[in-house]
Amino acid sequence: MNTIHEKIEPIHPGQILADDFLKPNAITQIMLAQETGISTTKISQIIHGKRIISAETAIRLAQFFKNRPEFWMDLQTTYDLEFARLKLNDIMPEDKMTQVIVHHPHDKICKATFLDRREAESFFKAYLPETITSILDWETLHLKGSSFVDEALRSSESDLLYSIKRLNSDDELLLYMLFENQAKPEKWMRFRLYKYKGRIWDDSFKKHGDQKKLKPILSIVHYFGKSEWNYSASFEDLVDNSILDQQYIPKFDHILLDHSNIKKDAIKGSTKARIVQLLLLSKFQGKMHELIDTLIDLLSTLEMNNPGINYYNLFIYYIAATHEKELAIMIYKKVQHQREIKQKIISGGDTMLTAIESWKMEGKMEGELKGELKGELKGEISVVEKLLTNGIDWIFIQKALGIDPQKFQELKHKYQQLISEPVSMSIPL
Repeated sequence: MNTIHEKIEPIHPGQILADDFLKPNAITQIMLAQETGISTTKISQIIHGKRIISAETAIRLAQFFKNRPEFWMDLQTTYDLEFARLKLNDIMPEDKMTQVIVHHPHDKICKATFLDRREAESFFKAYLPETITSILDWETLHLKGSSFVDEALRSSESDLLYSIKRLNSDDELLLYMLFENQAKPEKWMRFRLYKYKGRIWDDSFKKHGDQKKLKPILSIVHYFGKSEWNYSASFEDLVDNSILDQQYIPKFDHILLDHSNIKKDAIKGSTKARIVQLLLLSKFQGKMHELIDTLIDLLSTLEMNNPGINYYNLFIYYIAATHEKELAIMIYKKVQHQREIKQKIISGGDTMLTAIESWKMEGKMEGELKGELKGELKGEISVVEKLLTNGIDWIFIQKALGIDPQKFQELKHKYQQLISEPVSMSIPL
């Protein structure tokens, strides 16, 4: 079993609050609580990295320290992005994304998305019963680990473990999310969960040998296969009880999220969570033709140059690894076209520079997916061709890119040489 390893963690906004605002001004946690109305428990949890800075907390801190709420919210957002990228690097180094995602792509795409605390929160709130979500303190949701599943099942299962506290309490609940990435339901899933719970508790004992009780674990199984899940969610139903009374048999249920018959407009969660669910449906139910327009609409809203994880590229690579490369390229181009329409790009000024960067990325992405030429070369050719198509003269092109007609012909000649040479694919299927 591999848990998420500790590395040099990004700075939590609570540490900045303590080191840059409280200590230099000789402000105690009690004083801050009295002046802001934030409880001392919450302040302590924020400072120790156990609670996020919510919008309400950001407003109260901004009023007290005479700055803007956005300052505190930006600190939290930056931390969340850096934390997710750090943890993802253990699973899928960014500089090797195209090669690594080929192996266990479903496991990696699920983990990459739900490592983001905000995506996980939106997902849990959307799918868990209101009787559960209403009693939990979502500001304390925290990623604890992953990969409690059997190594042999990594291609068909993906998991993440979160902790969260009950509202107005120190009582902690563990949320264990298991993605069942296969076409048919699994009768023995409940037995696997029984083993995984044991591994989670065993891992807890290794870290906290003095604990008095085991923390409760709520298991959520998310299934994307074609056939409807027709097995019980109760573990005791697996056990032959003809000899022993029920009281001697372990009892627990898991929450089942069966997507076998779900409609695309019933997919819940934030943008990235919805994209992942649609991608898994397209793979395990063969519904890409039904879902492609919705996917393109959602993908077009993602940032291409996000300072955190580049989810846009990640999703395109996943499509290339699980479907045909040509499909990934086609989706990429359609998304780019849709972006250009939405942004109403016109020639000249910053908007044209935006177009140039977008077209460079398109050419580079296509080159990486095909594995037949260098992305930078294809990017330069694509940019020049699109500028010429849009009626931009060579004076602007040479000024913006340093490419004149002669150099453009040389680039095209080199490109023709490259694509005529046999090379190995960067993303084998």
